Amino acid sequence: MTQDGNPLERDKLPYILALKTGEPQKNAQLGVIHEKKISWLLVNSIPLKDKTGAVYAVASSFQDITAQKQLEKQKDEFISIASHELKTTVTTINAFLQVLLEMHAEEDDKRTNYMLTRSKAQVNRLISLIRNLPGVTKIKAGKLELNCEEVCLDNIVDGVITDLSSDGFISEYSAAAEKFPGFNSPR
Repeated sequence: MTQDGNPLERDKLPYILALKTGEPQKNAQLGVIHEKKISWLLVNSIPLKDKTGAVYAVASSFQDITAQKQLEKQKDEFISIASHELKTTVTTINAFLQVLLEMHAEEDDKRTNYMLTRSKAQVNRLISLIRNLPGVTKIKAGKLELNCEEVCLDNIVDGVITDLSSDGFISEYSAAAEKFPGFNSPR
């Protein structure tokens, strides 16, 4: 059977393809049902050719990868559960930040407002990363759709510098740069 659980036609078997096409068939993963259990095999088939280039036989290797497939399945399940739990927690944090932002919107406490706004932006970024966590599995399966978009790198760098400045990191970094002449400052 194929990786998605469908039966594999006889002429799609790696050794048959190698025999028919004369091309090597590498890393084919096949499921074999035996005694109501599925075993997974990694199959490599290479055509053997005579002096004229005609295929007269096929050499195949079979490796049992059942344990690897089970580990993959467990990993995928873990990522799915972890993703769900993280989403729930981060969504709650996001909701509390939204309430705090609304409570402080009318106040003149610019520093608190700034910190809440930056925190909310970082939580939204974290939510986006968590949503894409199951994408790791899709990457390995070759099924991930990329959503490419242009970004302004200056804005990202300025945001990081601003965040680090508000924590006092940049001033500590600058002070270190003054003490040690070979120390490069980020600005």
